Amino acid sequence: MPSTKVQINNVHVKMIIDTGASINIIDENTFANINKYKRISLKRTRTKLFAYGSKQQLPVIGTFEATIETKKRMTVSTIHVVRGNYGSLLSYQTATELNLIKVNVNNVKVTGNDKIEQCHDSLKDKMDKKFPHLFHGIGKLHNFEAKLHIDSSVPPVAQPARRIPFHLRRKVSAALKQLEKDDIIEKVEGPTPWISPLVVIPKNDGTVRLCVDMRRANCAIQRERHPCPTVDDLIHAMNGAKVFSKLDLRSGYHQLLLAEESRYITTFVTHKGLRRYKRLNFGTNSASELFQKVIHDQIHDIPGAINISDDVIIYGKSQQEHDTALHNVCQRFTKVGLTLNNEKCQFSQTKLTFFGMVFSAEGISADPHKVSAIKNASPPSSVKDVRSFLGMATYCAKFIPNFSHLSEPLRKLTMKSAQFRWTRCEQTAFDNIKNALTSDTVMAYFDQTKPTELITDASPWGLSAILAQNSTQHDDRRIVAYVSRSLSEVERKYSQTEREALAIVWAMERLQIYLRGGKFTLYTDCKPIELILGNPKSKPLHA
Repeated sequence: MPSTKVQINNVHVKMIIDTGASINIIDENTFANINKYKRISLKRTRTKLFAYGSKQQLPVIGTFEATIETKKRMTVSTIHVVRGNYGSLLSYQTATELNLIKVNVNNVKVTGNDKIEQCHDSLKDKMDKKFPHLFHGIGKLHNFEAKLHIDSSVPPVAQPARRIPFHLRRKVSAALKQLEKDDIIEKVEGPTPWISPLVVIPKNDGTVRLCVDMRRANCAIQRERHPCPTVDDLIHAMNGAKVFSKLDLRSGYHQLLLAEESRYITTFVTHKGLRRYKRLNFGTNSASELFQKVIHDQIHDIPGAINISDDVIIYGKSQQEHDTALHNVCQRFTKVGLTLNNEKCQFSQTKLTFFGMVFSAEGISADPHKVSAIKNASPPSSVKDVRSFLGMATYCAKFIPNFSHLSEPLRKLTMKSAQFRWTRCEQTAFDNIKNALTSDTVMAYFDQTKPTELITDASPWGLSAILAQNSTQHDDRRIVAYVSRSLSEVERKYSQTEREALAIVWAMERLQIYLRGGKFTLYTDCKPIELILGNPKSKPLHA
């Protein structure tokens, strides 16, 4: 039997690929291993399971929703836990979603993502051979110095050292030595008006990450307000793209040389003495905007490339278009002295996970990891838990229709005057949100050439709108975005007609980046609105 190794909730599991199985099954020993790392609440199920040709029912303990992933694909699926220790089965449906099998007429072929991995690996090797210096060491942008704008009227603050635990000092010394070797920091001699403390963060691999608490120093550093692309910008740019890559700049900020006159404010104290940065450092309040602009200036003229901080997204409507953009970016980075982290780069993908979303040729969907976290969330036991759950769900609200209406009972619990009481009403709202969110929901990319529709609605508790587009060739409506918000106490006193009118105004303002300057069709289920707006003699109450 063909088998494969997958990750279930980030735990490695060996499973047999069974094209005759309609559900995923793991035994109780495997479940216990997964449950060690993150507690999972099993749900009861009425599903009766039988092995092929058997009349004896399998002892099902329960089910749970989980993220199942290979190196190149991921999906969210239901897993049944069976008593015993007989191994685990991966169903036909899940194996297909993970691209582990390919079914032709009278022919079943186990592919294991071979084609995708071969394309990915060959392109990766090709880039490494063609640009040998691009993936080695920490680069330095040629002919550029980052200058910090320091307000001299702010009094300097020399903060005391934070004592480093003895068992961490050897690791900190090694990290400092490596930073000096990489020409990122230098020793400080002479007067030092600004001194910031060092913060040591232990890492999972046994090493430490060195951070500087720049909060006091940031009071004197004036930020450069350069714009950063939003998710909407990214979605609009990648319309029609089918092949994606993500490039990660190695130690991003450290590839920008810091001007000599700006270095003094980055001075920090360690058990080995004073050090300061020679490169742009993490923690400086203006670093993100400055870095964003500098990298954007390097690639802005290359079609099919866009950067958000130290991540550069490459996309194309065909493999050739993608490869051309990738080559041009790698060539540009090599020319200007920037380097990439080969381990974090992803090449020639059919799907790309970024900003908590999955981008593909079909459109945008929610990150299965986030979907799994929400679906496996336990019922809140405090107001803090409710806020935490709503925070997770709100991040994915773009994929949930009428989210404000669904979440209304839960939001009431977060009000100052409310007492925490978890009743059937709150549990129903909790379950409805979890059921409404699925990684199968795929939103369309916005296309300026397609007819656009705005559908609005209002309830006594909230406003909602749907942005949709129709194909110019086929009459198939695809959703671009769901948006919603709750009503304030004053707005809830409006009449239904006023609430419907508010929904229209709010939706047009909320989605103005898609609507302004173009034509769209507005749909509302409120007939009085049509009569009021269609009558030139009407005098609306709210201007």
